[in-house]
Amino acid sequence: MLQARAVTAGWGETPVLQGVDLELRAGEITAVIGRNGAGKSTLLTLLAGLLDPWEGEVSGERTGLAFQNPEHQFLMPTVIEEIALGDPAGAGEALERLGLADLAGRSPFSLSGGQKRRLSLAAMLAHGRRVLLADEPTFGLDRASTHEVLAMLREAADGGAAVLMTCHDLRTIAQCADRALLLENGRLHALPRGGTPEALTADPSIPARAGMSVPPLLTRILGAGLPLRETLFALASPGVAPEIPGPVSSRDGAAELPVAKGRREGAAR
Repeated sequence: MLQARAVTAGWGETPVLQGVDLELRAGEITAVIGRNGAGKSTLLTLLAGLLDPWEGEVSGERTGLAFQNPEHQFLMPTVIEEIALGDPAGAGEALERLGLADLAGRSPFSLSGGQKRRLSLAAMLAHGRRVLLADEPTFGLDRASTHEVLAMLREAADGGAAVLMTCHDLRTIAQCADRALLLENGRLHALPRGGTPEALTADPSIPARAGMSVPPLLTRILGAGLPLRETLFALASPGVAPEIPGPVSSRDGAAELPVAKGRREGAAR
């Protein structure tokens, strides 16, 4: 759906990306990890067609880009007009699904951080693009808002879209992504075992190259033989959550972590 071949690009006279090869596939969420300043935002800007490559080429379908700061992409005076810009007929229904219907007449700039993020993604999705780029889509969000945003991206991918997201949080990647790639020293690297979240969790040296650590919760989930994505989505959703053996650690986010089968999230608080 979208390919980059031997791409080199940068700003001014400074190269940021060098010899980048990438293919985005339908139905898949790819996460790009890397240290601050590695060039992740530059990569998305390039793939969105907002930056020309110095060498190589980018080809494929038109993309939709959600900026790291949602306010940078808002164009219309009201929430409903922001959605209607891409989908006039379905704007009202989209707001209902997002839980933003009561805010239809509000300025997008007056929303909370989580609401702005959901609106920015919905506005991008409303244009019907099948290749979606999201720059740090959960940055600054609490766990509840993070779950809502990841569910939107997962739904888009399950509907046939190709999704590329940048992220600094391994728990977020494990909850949503199918594979991860490492951007390091200007080059995009494939990772062992397909770069699956399970592979990143099992070998802490890989996320360490991106300045990331493995949350104890992920290690516990794998140690219990549970699937990462499904378990993390269950933990973030209302209702009964799975049992995860082992002690609760404050580093896990104990307020969100059920410790016994059949107990609801609120009971663990």
